[in-house]
Amino acid sequence: MEVKNITGFSAVEKALSYEMTRQRNLIKRGIKVERETRHWDERRRITTSLRKKEMEGDYRYFPEPDLPPLTVGKDVLERMEGIIKPIEEVVRDYIKKYGIEEVVAERIARDRRLKALFDRSVKDRPDLARHLASLLANEVPFLMKRREIELPSDTKGLLTVAEAKRDGLSRDEILRLLDNWLHGRKVIYRKVAALKEADLEDIVKKVIKGNPKVVEDAKENPKALNYLMGLALKEAKGVIDKKKLFDLLRKSLGL
Repeated sequence: MEVKNITGFSAVEKALSYEMTRQRNLIKRGIKVERETRHWDERRRITTSLRKKEMEGDYRYFPEPDLPPLTVGKDVLERMEGIIKPIEEVVRDYIKKYGIEEVVAERIARDRRLKALFDRSVKDRPDLARHLASLLANEVPFLMKRREIELPSDTKGLLTVAEAKRDGLSRDEILRLLDNWLHGRKVIYRKVAALKEADLEDIVKKVIKGNPKVVEDAKENPKALNYLMGLALKEAKGVIDKKKLFDLLRKSLGL
């Protein structure tokens, strides 16, 4: 098997991880793994077939005098199988143990750095497992790709961000805290008391009373309803249940 379009060590790791999973699945289904040249698609993080090759000679192999043949014994393979879990098994463990969504668990399991950081963090705070997983599978890769920065090893700051996410802090604020963590700055989050339902009702009444024209528009235009929701969020000074606030807003408008 030959994979082209590899541009760095990170791509080597990702392509190998994908190919191991792909070939293992083919073998499990009784399908022969063909000799071929494949293309690594960095955007989709998969390999695609370019052309088939029938003989080893087509690959133009030649001996490397400084690298003698290496035979891996059965005992070594058995020990490694006990240490290294297949990605599918890691995903199943995450789902069963922490209740993480399958797509999120798979994203973490496929990235060695994310997996190592998640395992270390969740060991200290298993109660934050779902929020940690969500951050590492979504917001963290988003910021790293946009800013081209490395993943820190510090777990304390990440756990603080996970607490903020659990408490319902807005996504913009979560990204700000994560940006501080990724750049090695101190992550400061001061927990604010959660608003009660009566407080949410007062916010909804105030927004509706102060925006009669938008209220009329909202009955016909869903975008106007989103605008009112934005105003309500600005009025909220504490941690809120966004779904409850949205439901109260719709109920007050008779929607």
